[in-house]
Amino acid sequence: MRRFLAVLLIVLIFAGCFSTGLKVEGTEEFKQDIQAALDLLQEKAPEHYEMVNKYLTGVELVGNDGVTAINIYRKFTMTEEAYINRRDSGYKELGLAFDLVHEATHANRMKLNLDNRNDVESEEKIAVEAEIEVAKLLEAPQELIDWLGEKKHRKWW
Repeated sequence: MRRFLAVLLIVLIFAGCFSTGLKVEGTEEFKQDIQAALDLLQEKAPEHYEMVNKYLTGVELVGNDGVTAINIYRKFTMTEEAYINRRDSGYKELGLAFDLVHEATHANRMKLNLDNRNDVESEEKIAVEAEIEVAKLLEAPQELIDWLGEKKHRKWW
């Protein structure tokens, strides 16, 4: 019986059932950048860090024929174009942290069946409000906080 339990535990660990971190797929640079954003959240916005780890099942860098969004499996996909824009913005870690929190907010609402897929505008505003909250906790420059405030009131999706 002990042997069976030991083998079962090993299988579950390798299957990812006891994952200790968010699964990130993409280039090494992308993985490092996502980890840096996670580290920033963990240090300065631990509640948001926990939300990202609890509600996102993964993060994946996809080709430009893909989409930057959360899917029904609560996996955040980011296009290469979106990543390059974020990487070259001058606020790479902050921007990626905002993206993670934004998509984790959607994933949280999906998991709890609170999301209203018929009202995309309201759902996006809720996610941007979470970005603004985390921007303040991360002590982002005021220009970024102002930009997020403007983003909340315009369609970009």
